[in-house]
Parts: sequence; structure tokens; C-alpha cells
Amino acid sequence: MIEIIGLRKQYSNDFLLEIEELNIDDGERVAIVGPNGSGKSTLLNIIAGVISHDSGSINIKGECVFLPQSPYCFQGSVLSNVKIGLNGSAKGKDARKAASEALKKTELEKFGRNKAGSLSGGETQRMMLARMLVKKHECLLLDEPLSAVDIEFCRKLERVLLDFCAQNGSTMLISTHLPVQAVNLSTKIIIMNNGRIEEYGNTRDVIQHPNTKFGKMFLEQWRIE
Repeated sequence: MIEIIGLRKQYSNDFLLEIEELNIDDGERVAIVGPNGSGKSTLLNIIAGVISHDSGSINIKGECVFLPQSPYCFQGSVLSNVKIGLNGSAKGKDARKAASEALKKTELEKFGRNKAGSLSGGETQRMMLARMLVKKHECLLLDEPLSAVDIEFCRKLERVLLDFCAQNGSTMLISTHLPVQAVNLSTKIIIMNNGRIEEYGNTRDVIQHPNTKFGKMFLEQWRIE
């Protein structure tokens, strides 16, 4: 699904994103974790095509949808914002029905007629998630998509994401700073440090038996039970 070879992105003398090789198979759910400034968001932005890279190759099979870390909305109602995610694949009553169902999954159906700009940060993230859920996607690129969402809703939306991936056979890359979320959502995990991949493998294997000194130190700080 995603193949990266020799990826480099120089931001300054202090930071270089350098990924020698990364292969993510169809249907994998990969959590990207690491300290602040380790390159998690940069990697996702480059894969999504939002940021250009200096060298290397990125090959992606299928269509990707990207949810950035900072929530945003367009003018108009919450419902109209969600319908944008259809990209013209449905119109009229069908579009309204699909958008309403997505809002119901994120428990925002009562806000459908409200101005999108009136939502809180967490509600805006849930609206962005609904915009993504409104149609099938082969690959999801999610940069801390639930960082502003209450814990109660996080657990529910994690289940929504898992169900979406299972129903559509979607591949998912998600960055997160929450240990439990990484474990709940991923089949594999990447630990990043200073622009490089320190660990990559099956989630349970990496968490229980990290191979690098940094991986061990980072996971001890995370206190995963």
C-alpha cells in the first residue's frame, strides 16, 4: 500500500527527516509515536503531499485522505461541511443522508444545522472525522485526530475508526501521544526519534520487547500497562 525509500527532508541544521525504508501493507493500522518534534506530523504531511520532500520516493496504492492535527472548518453549516467529503460522489437526498449518518457516528447529529464555526475544538475534530467517514477511503492519514476530544468520545470514536477500517479494508496511519490509543487502534507501531524510525513492528512485540535503547526508554516513560 505505501512504500517509502530514501526519504529525506531537511528543515534546518537541527532537524532532518530521514527514512531509509518503510513498507506498510494493505489493511495495516499503524500508530506513529514519539516525542514532540520527532517527525511524526512531518512524515504524515509528506506522505499526504502537503509538504514536499527533498529526495527519495513515496509510492502509494489507492486514494488517501488526510486529517491534519489542527482542526479546521469551512463556512456554512456542520452538515454542509461534512457533505464536502463526498467530493460529488452523491448529491441531493443521498448526500444529505450520507452526511447525516456520518454525523450520527460522531454524535454530532444535533449540530447539523449549526454554523461550523460555532463548534468547540473537540467538536470540530469530530466534524472532520465525520467528513472523512462520509465515503470509503483506501488509506487514512490521521495526525492526532482526537487530541482535543474528551476521553469519553475518544473511546467511542476509536471503535468507529476500527469499524470503518474493517468494513472498507482501509489502511490507516495515525499519530498519537496517547499510549492506550496506539495500542487500541494499531496492528503495527512506529517509534520515531529525531526524524528517524527507531522501532517498527507488530504493536505488541515492539511494546513488550523494544530493540533499541531509545525505544526502551520511550516506552518506560509512556507507562503502557
